[in-house]
Amino acid sequence: MFQQGERNYSGPGIGNSDHIMSDNALILHIWHIDTVEEIRRHVDFFPDDTDQFVTFSNDIDSAQRSYIERSFPHARLFPVKNIGQDFGALLQLRTMVDLSKYDFLCKIHSKKGLKEPEEWRKTLLQGVSSSSHHVGHIIEYFRNFPNILIAGSRHLYLYGPKNLFKNGPNIENLFGSILNDFDFRKEDWGFIAGSCFWFRRSILDAIAQCPIDFEEASYTDDGLPAHALERMFGMVATIMGGQILLSDTCGFSPRLAVETAFPHDLPREVVSIKQTLATLAIARSRARPRPLQGSLDLHPRAAVIRGWLAAPDDPCPRDVILRCENIEIRVIASVFRQDLKDNDINEGRHAFHVNVPRNLVDGSTHDIALIDAATGQLVTTRSCRWERPIRAYRNFDEFLRCSMIQPMIPVPFMDEDKRCFAVMENIADHLARQALALEQPPLVSVIMPIYNRADILGEAIQSILSQQYRNFELIIIDDGSEDDSVAVIRGIDDPRIRLIPLSRNGGQCKARNIGVTLSDGQIIAYLDSDNMWDDRYLAATVGAFVELPEADAIATGQFLFRGNDKEPFAARYGHLNKALVENNNYIDLNSLAHRLSLVADIGGLNEQLIRYVDFDFILRIMDKANLWTVPVLLTHYHFDRAENQVTRVHDRPNDMTLLRREFQDRMAARLAEQDLSDLHHPVSVIIPNWQSSEDINQCLDALCARDWKGQLEIIVVDNGSDQDVVDRLRQRRDAGQLRLIENNENYGFSYAVNQGIAIARADADILLLNNDAIVQPGSVQALQQAAFALADAGITVPRQILPPGTKTVQQHAPYANPAYAADVNLSAHHRNILRVDVYHDGGPVELHYAPFFAAYIRRPVIESIGPLDAEFGRHYRSDRAYCDLMRTFTGKKIYYVPDAHVIHKLQRATETLRADTAGNTAFDLMFHRNQWSAADRKRLGYRSAVWDIF
Repeated sequence: MFQQGERNYSGPGIGNSDHIMSDNALILHIWHIDTVEEIRRHVDFFPDDTDQFVTFSNDIDSAQRSYIERSFPHARLFPVKNIGQDFGALLQLRTMVDLSKYDFLCKIHSKKGLKEPEEWRKTLLQGVSSSSHHVGHIIEYFRNFPNILIAGSRHLYLYGPKNLFKNGPNIENLFGSILNDFDFRKEDWGFIAGSCFWFRRSILDAIAQCPIDFEEASYTDDGLPAHALERMFGMVATIMGGQILLSDTCGFSPRLAVETAFPHDLPREVVSIKQTLATLAIARSRARPRPLQGSLDLHPRAAVIRGWLAAPDDPCPRDVILRCENIEIRVIASVFRQDLKDNDINEGRHAFHVNVPRNLVDGSTHDIALIDAATGQLVTTRSCRWERPIRAYRNFDEFLRCSMIQPMIPVPFMDEDKRCFAVMENIADHLARQALALEQPPLVSVIMPIYNRADILGEAIQSILSQQYRNFELIIIDDGSEDDSVAVIRGIDDPRIRLIPLSRNGGQCKARNIGVTLSDGQIIAYLDSDNMWDDRYLAATVGAFVELPEADAIATGQFLFRGNDKEPFAARYGHLNKALVENNNYIDLNSLAHRLSLVADIGGLNEQLIRYVDFDFILRIMDKANLWTVPVLLTHYHFDRAENQVTRVHDRPNDMTLLRREFQDRMAARLAEQDLSDLHHPVSVIIPNWQSSEDINQCLDALCARDWKGQLEIIVVDNGSDQDVVDRLRQRRDAGQLRLIENNENYGFSYAVNQGIAIARADADILLLNNDAIVQPGSVQALQQAAFALADAGITVPRQILPPGTKTVQQHAPYANPAYAADVNLSAHHRNILRVDVYHDGGPVELHYAPFFAAYIRRPVIESIGPLDAEFGRHYRSDRAYCDLMRTFTGKKIYYVPDAHVIHKLQRATETLRADTAGNTAFDLMFHRNQWSAADRKRLGYRSAVWDIF
């Protein structure tokens, strides 16, 4: 027996737990193994950021379990008791997983039964996930219309009062607390027969309050608690006053409609599922021969018009007219899309995408019509409003600083972008001239692996042969192609081409490594057969090596294209921010060149990987070599140009897992090596603390993990924590680990810091540290080394590494992936990068401000301007004021030091205080107003500023 209401979390599920934070999730229950392949096809339509959970009976054999795991590689798997059918599995899952983070969910199960099971399951699945666009539209509806509570197939939405069957007593007995005065036998409400649907989590939360006993029983098609639950999801949506989103899937493209009541065109009577499904099958067969099919996919946050247009049984691309007011855009619908092929739209080559004209990106709503150019037939119309993008930069210096935290520049390109692109064109010209003037130009080996690319590789080869820099060899490795690729290459008469045919396909990494091994060049560059270079690429790259003789590798930027589009949809360039690259790589192999000697130091490309090859290679370059970024845009990178593009064909989540595991091992070793050095100057670490026993102990454990040989002291200033917290600090004090100041009330951050400075060693530098900061090995040494080595350094700060899943990550680093640990000390929110050079090696960066969660302050700075301003910055603001004072009055500088790593758990103490003292005047004074009470001001001799008003 399983009784809903228990929360017996039994631990993590099987499988991949690395997932991107999302507001929605997909829950699958697999009972009938023979339906897995069909369900998997529909699961593929869900976006990557939708979390996935799969439940299955805990008594299946290991082979079946392995099959499920292989079929759903992105999901977490949970074996459950085989009770309560799919709803029993759902409620069991609720006790194992915290579903409260999701606003809405999609529930799918391996529906069978006694009544046309194949057609019933097909209809259910098409109602929730008929294509990626269908899923995307449903998600957008749920996000934009909070009153939508449930969604699914229109054809299976039955009138509740007439289709209760044997379930009335269970509804009354189990869910009476929800019903109140709602008369479910008379009121208008409906439910989705078959229980595959989308729903708000609030419905599940309401239902879960009811005690439901699921007894183990043989299958029956009516009268069990599960059948009552099937109806309750729809009924609760009506009781809550919600709307229903229904999908009409009669034709190929589902039509979505929001209903505020039971639809007037659906029967309010007992419905025969068998008859309904038979009628639907006939309707579908009649709908198929429509002369034209197509759709538009518009999104307000992407200035791109996507869509497709096709005629059944006609594989030829069609000319498309997109009409909006007096604007007409012509495009050919010829791009391959896998979901079109999966749904029998010929061979899938019927998609298109085109940038939205700049004058439509104006904040107004525009109607876009999809018209077949050959017949003039209007296929569909959609509306969208695109807001004018706002750039955070006005000139090239600002652009370089912004690129360190957001390397993507989407269309439409604004004048701010074009000014910067013009500067980059001139940098490319300058570097190219440097290379073309060399008396002894180095040989460059260009490595190009190919596999079945006969139809497109000619353009890539021509872009290399057309380079202004002529001293190169092009090594093409044919990786066992089965088409005419080799014939195409042999038909090009140029002595600089070397063809290396391989007898069988070994993968792109092996092919590239073979090419590098056989190369004669001093510099290695890479170009894939579906991409192109500007004719200055090699010259500018060689010129960059001339200007940067210490560089082992050079990375540049690129324009991004879809298919065979002539206009890019974005530009991508980021000044090197090692922490951001480690989180979410933005450097592409097609824009990377390195000295041949680098391979001897770090090895070649990782032949264990299919996906994320360039990411792994870049990480290993940054580990051991000098990588520089150079701001030019000379590569044209094409998405969806080849059907066998690696990012499309191979779904390899384990590649990312392997990559990150190996990177973390290397990072740990590097930090450990860094930690072998000692401090050469005394340091006093000052940690203000309030409550958060777990945080402060983790903070102290990290600092006490090594012998500082008398060069580091720890001072904790406790702001009136509970007695058990203070007792643990006293134990550490008595053990000689720290010095302790005990305040009987919470004075806030700044005053506590100043108390610590007052008793610190007179000759020591100061390291300010939050109590939720965890210093990684070697990081204090790195901060000190930078403070003494960098010109006019007054303050050095580390990476501020937020743990995976932290909500505020993208406020600071918009390009970062919150699913992984992310550094936010270079911040879009603070706009704190002050200065970077035109070429950058990922080293220290000068800032105008850094938050004092961890800050190394030289003693001469404190002697010059004194401690923090606790008077006018009791809990915050004092760090900003101190940074400004130091830079203004002493001429000293603030440097971000990427070799120093500190994890920041983000103010758990503050969150605890906020929860415990909601509405408290003291809390409001400190955390909202940042002020002192009149009594405290008088006691401390502080003033009340005329400007500090609310």
